[in-house]
Amino acid sequence: MAKCSFCSGKAIYSKDRTSFCKKHFNRFFIKKVEKVLHMSKLFNKKVLIAVSGGKDSSALAFALKKLNENLASSRKNHLELFHINLGIPEFSEDCLASVKELSKLLNLKLHVVSLADITQKSLEEIAKNRLQPICGICGTIKRYL
Repeated sequence: MAKCSFCSGKAIYSKDRTSFCKKHFNRFFIKKVEKVLHMSKLFNKKVLIAVSGGKDSSALAFALKKLNENLASSRKNHLELFHINLGIPEFSEDCLASVKELSKLLNLKLHVVSLADITQKSLEEIAKNRLQPICGICGTIKRYL
């Protein structure tokens, strides 16, 4: 079993021959997000965080919220969440429930856009006339919506 390179605790993640326990991975992740904020000069802006309800977008939302809390008031961003409801039975309902819970937990305003409201078609109807797999259609919709 790998050990954390910083404290010898149980490693949960390894990258470039460095292993991280939970505590040190959280620090590593926050630092990576902070570096992107500085490189992008993303300060004192309105930032809409796209969230799916999954762990990756939720982790990013947590990191941005935490970093924003530590900024001087003149550099703070105005953070809000954005979710696309694709209308997939059960799956989309579960995702929306997770996103609403995240919104409450982080105390951030949530904007939800429904694919059906924009296109007047369900994802299945859109996919019916396409040759590509539904995953590709879903990704394209999320990217360009």
